[in-house]
Amino acid sequence: MLAYFSVDYIMTRWGIPRTYASLILIVATISIAFGHIIGGTLSDRLAKRKGPIGRVQVSIAGIIIGYIAMVAMLSYPYPYGEVSFAALLPPALLAVAGMMFTTFAYPNISTVISDCVKPGYRGTIFSIYNILNSAGWAIGPTIYGALVYFFLSSGLTRSTALLYAAVGLVSLWLLCIIAWILLAKYYP
Repeated sequence: MLAYFSVDYIMTRWGIPRTYASLILIVATISIAFGHIIGGTLSDRLAKRKGPIGRVQVSIAGIIIGYIAMVAMLSYPYPYGEVSFAALLPPALLAVAGMMFTTFAYPNISTVISDCVKPGYRGTIFSIYNILNSAGWAIGPTIYGALVYFFLSSGLTRSTALLYAAVGLVSLWLLCIIAWILLAKYYP
């Protein structure tokens, strides 16, 4: 959802032109690459010190911090229509933090699958993981659109409907936290 609708969301909620909204999204998207690198590096270091549980701890911490930052960005009390650097910086930093920290878990998924699945089954499990990951990218925008429609038909303003739908969909990251917490019990 974030990849497809962020520009529209920012333009509608904050009242800023497409150029500024796109710039915020570009910076937040670049932070995803850093999240992969930092998450993988931190996980490798922590796994050397604490064992496999280090990967789980980095993933859980990253998703929690990223979730809080992203919800803070989505609900940020932005001064509508303001395009000054001082106004754009705080929510842009929250978007960067949200995207970067939540991606700390990504490099760990492949490692955990490789550690837990016998070599003869890894191809199948990675295929299932890739299908589920791709399905999330495909289903997220659909669910977001349906939630926006639902909230609009409930009488909410477009801005409020976008907020509720976005926060609702981003809150699915809480399921990821639960999955990592469950994994912490069995992975080591």
